[in-house]
Amino acid sequence: MTDRRRAAESSQPNNQRGIMKTTKNYEATAKNLAREANVDYFESRGGTISMDGGEVALFDNHPMVNEPMEARIPLMTAAAEAAGGTVLAVASYPESGPSAGYTVVVIISGADFSQLCDGYRDDVRGRPLPAGKAS
Repeated sequence: MTDRRRAAESSQPNNQRGIMKTTKNYEATAKNLAREANVDYFESRGGTISMDGGEVALFDNHPMVNEPMEARIPLMTAAAEAAGGTVLAVASYPESGPSAGYTVVVIISGADFSQLCDGYRDDVRGRPLPAGKAS
């Protein structure tokens, strides 16, 4: 079993798994991480992946019913900016088909980690349901 697989199967929250990625090609890395988050961390619904350069990839595998996953991107970028960060890249997976865009990844640099995670979680929980949906 690889170290990464052991980390993914641990009982710790995503933001404490210690998964590290190295990159400078943020667009390609975001695409790869979106696929990885969808395939390897699907059950967790969302979390973070730390990168060697101090960047953080925030991922979300949990779209709201009858709402495209892309609707989460503004929440993710707003949380990054509110935490003092800069968005370096955005990607989604799968890129096509009926589940296109189900998983979204935003790579962020310079954000206060706790503020980023707390802010995004609070934004998602406080978001109104799409029209016609009961809670």
